[in-house]
Amino acid sequence: MKTTAKPSAICRACTYAATCKHRGDPERPVLWCEDFEFDESCDPRILNTWKQETREKLDTISASNGFAGLCVNCGNRHHCTYPKPEGGVWYCEEYV
Repeated sequence: MKTTAKPSAICRACTYAATCKHRGDPERPVLWCEDFEFDESCDPRILNTWKQETREKLDTISASNGFAGLCVNCGNRHHCTYPKPEGGVWYCEEYV
């Protein structure tokens, strides 16, 4: 049986959070989604909370596997030949 996890990252401020088909693992924060639509009724303080939580999670993941940005959890990260700048890659058409 699948349990419902608390939305993470941008999902917390999304209109479609409760019914989203893309919502996944809260340990892998969603930083970009083509279906994202800001929920105007969202408490603005929630944005600061998820920014901090996301930054902390990414720092932990990045430190543990040597990758940064989208590469942290990309399915192609181990055989990708694109450059990986120190600050991380934040847009990639090959991200999986």
